[in-house]
Amino acid sequence: GRPAPQRLVLNGQLILSSLENSLRRLNTEYLDVLALHYLEIDDLERDDVLRALEAVVTSGKARAVGVAGSPDVARLAIEQGKPWHIQFAVGAFARNLSDMAPVMAEAPSVVGHSIFAGLHALRSQLVLAADATRDVLANHDYGMDLDIALRSAMLDAALANTPHGVTVLSAFTPAHLNFALERLEKHDGARAAAFHHDLRRVLA
Repeated sequence: GRPAPQRLVLNGQLILSSLENSLRRLNTEYLDVLALHYLEIDDLERDDVLRALEAVVTSGKARAVGVAGSPDVARLAIEQGKPWHIQFAVGAFARNLSDMAPVMAEAPSVVGHSIFAGLHALRSQLVLAADATRDVLANHDYGMDLDIALRSAMLDAALANTPHGVTVLSAFTPAHLNFALERLEKHDGARAAAFHHDLRRVLA
C-alpha cells in the first residue's frame, strides 16, 4: 500500500521553498490559493510562519493563503483577522460544528471534506444494537438500509454545515456520483440532525 505521509516541521523557509517548487512544477507564475495542510495551533502562532505567508501574498506568488486542518485551526486563523481561506472536516457525526458558523461567515471561502469520517466504526456499533437501530430507521425518512441511511444523513449534514461553501464529495464510481447528485436534490439538514440525535441515544 501507499506509505503514510510524513509531517515535516513547518517553518517560514520551508513554506517559501515549497512554493517555488510548486510554481516550477506547475509552470505558472502564481497560485490562486496556497493552502497549508495539517497545521497545528502552534504553527499559526509562530512569527516566521506568518511572515512567510505575508511575503507570499505581497510578492504576488499567491493571491491568497489558506489552512486545511482541524476546525480549531480554522477558528484560530480567522480570529487572527486575516483573510484566510479555510478547509476542514465537516462530517457532522464526528463532531458538532454548529459553533463554526461565525468562523465560516468571516472566511473568504470554505471547503468541507471528510464527509463520511467515522462511517464504518459507527455502523459497526449500531449493528450490535440491531433492535434499537431498526426503531430509529423506522422513525426517519432514510429507509431501512443502515449503510444508505448513514451515508444519506452524513451527506445531508455536511451540506448543511457549509451552506455557502464547497463540499468535497467522493465519486470513485458512477454509483458514488449518482448517489451524491441525488442527495443534492433533496438534502435536509434538520432531518439529518434529528436522525443523528436519535442514533446517539442508541449508542449512549
